[in-house]
Amino acid sequence: MKQRNDEHNIKSIAKPLPSIIQPDNSQQLQELVSVVYDLLDNDQKKITELFSTLHPANAASVLQFLTSTAREEVIAALGQNFEPEILSYLDESVRETVLDLWAVHEIAQKLERLEDHQDVLKILEDLDKEERRAMLRALNPELRVFLEEGLAYPEDSAGRLMQHQVVAVPYEWTVAKVRTFLTTASNLPKDLDEVFIAVSYT
Repeated sequence: MKQRNDEHNIKSIAKPLPSIIQPDNSQQLQELVSVVYDLLDNDQKKITELFSTLHPANAASVLQFLTSTAREEVIAALGQNFEPEILSYLDESVRETVLDLWAVHEIAQKLERLEDHQDVLKILEDLDKEERRAMLRALNPELRVFLEEGLAYPEDSAGRLMQHQVVAVPYEWTVAKVRTFLTTASNLPKDLDEVFIAVSYT
């Protein structure tokens, strides 16, 4: 009967997600936290099912309201199903305790799955120098170069925030030729949405 009630709770609470936890509605968050505690006691296999319905920001909120022991149990239950984007929404102090649960290579694998490399940059920035150095060595070379360049600039500076992926074309190309190139090339950056024209006056 207890398991059946837990299933009912998961369905009724998780159904409206991912926007279930509103900034001014702590009751919804408390309900989710209660469900997590129930599942830890009775059916940890359903932890993954519940967290798969949560937006990463909501999942982070739930983790932050758990005790440190319960948080460890949840992360262990999630295993490889832990969504890396959750890390970018955690408070720095909580994120540090979560990262301490994994080996360096495990953290690196999760960071490499983050689509927004600025999130990776923010996470690395909060580490101490030795941890950051070890993490950079564990990351793939392409991401490492981006992060090392970003970390060389002060936080919130133009150098830190600028897009490092650039597509250059010969200056003699016409607009029509550039448009054809941009619509047919297969190796362009994923989020190319701006074109700058540099004019040289001699």
